[in-house]
Amino acid sequence: MSRIGDYRCFHGSNSIVIRNLRTPLYLCSANYLYLRNVLSSTMVAYSPYRVASQSGHQFTKNMKNFILFISISVLLFAFSGCNKVEGPGGRATIKGKLLIEIHDGGGTYLGEYDGYKEDIYIIYGPDGTFYDDEVEASYDGSFEFNYLETGTYKIFIYKDFNPSLSLPGKDVEIIEVEITDKKEIKDLGTITIVEYF
Repeated sequence: MSRIGDYRCFHGSNSIVIRNLRTPLYLCSANYLYLRNVLSSTMVAYSPYRVASQSGHQFTKNMKNFILFISISVLLFAFSGCNKVEGPGGRATIKGKLLIEIHDGGGTYLGEYDGYKEDIYIIYGPDGTFYDDEVEASYDGSFEFNYLETGTYKIFIYKDFNPSLSLPGKDVEIIEVEITDKKEIKDLGTITIVEYF
């Protein structure tokens, strides 16, 4: 059995008028949406269908607000000036090859060889003095620092002091490298280090 009429639909503190609604009298009350007849002001029935409709509308509205909030948050984050710093996490590479020249104490050239097993160090950023990472040159003297962000780096290698100019000991060869493209491969070419005997 059904009744056709205008009904006020209550859901929490919200209400709307539904006109010419055919409302069954035997519907389940579990959803707590009350239909009140506008003319008689009497409670007529509970309507799960209208609960679903009202909840769906509210869900759609909330979802639109949520999507708008996320979109604005992403835009603010993108333009917030959050810059990536030098170091791992990118796709750039710095590579090169190490060549060792052999000289005697007087500076006379005696020969050369590929700088295998020599340590090469990298500093992230232009201002650091302590190394952030190191690699060992391969059998042919080649080396690579991979997966770097854009920015300024310093590559350094220890070398011998010239014994004719100073006391025996170690000096350092420092090469500053600028990476400007995210996928850049910066080839330093051959780096020659002199060892004295």
